[in-house]
Amino acid sequence: MGGVIRGYLSSDKARVFVDNWDTERNGSTLNYTYASTYTLANVFMLAWPFGSPNVYSGYAFTDKDAGPLRARVS
Repeated sequence: MGGVIRGYLSSDKARVFVDNWDTERNGSTLNYTYASTYTLANVFMLAWPFGSPNVYSGYAFTDKDAGPLRARVS
């Protein structure tokens, strides 16, 4: 993958993710509602040799301020 580009973290110091608890409800990133695109993003993250992947498992919400209704299965 070449050398470290100035200003970027090296792979051994990076955490990578598709979504997390901060982004799942505000629409700023892919989430389970994107179906196969979301699955593909997670597959790519796990296959790409950079960083330490963080796979998130959350809940489905009826609105952004609601609590969990049911477990989400991805």
